[in-house]
Amino acid sequence: ARFNRLANQREDDVAGDAGEICATGGQEPVVRAADGAEIPCAVRNALLKRIGGVRNPLVVGDRVRWQPDASHAGRGV
Repeated sequence: ARFNRLANQREDDVAGDAGEICATGGQEPVVRAADGAEIPCAVRNALLKRIGGVRNPLVVGDRVRWQPDASHAGRGV
C-alpha cells in the first residue's frame, strides 16, 4: 500500500524531467531521457527511506522523474 501511494502521485506534482528505467545494477538505475540519452542515476535517500524493505524498488520500464546531479557531471538523481 505504501508503494502504491508513491506510484499514484500525479506527474504534475513532481519536479524533474520524465524518463524511463532502461537498466538496473544494484542501487544505480540507468534512466533513458526523453531525448534518448541514457543517464546513470542515484536513488535519492528520501525515496529509499519511504520504500524501506522493498527488495527491488525500481525495475526496467518504470516511469520516473530525474534531475541532473550538480555534483557529478553526466549523472542524475
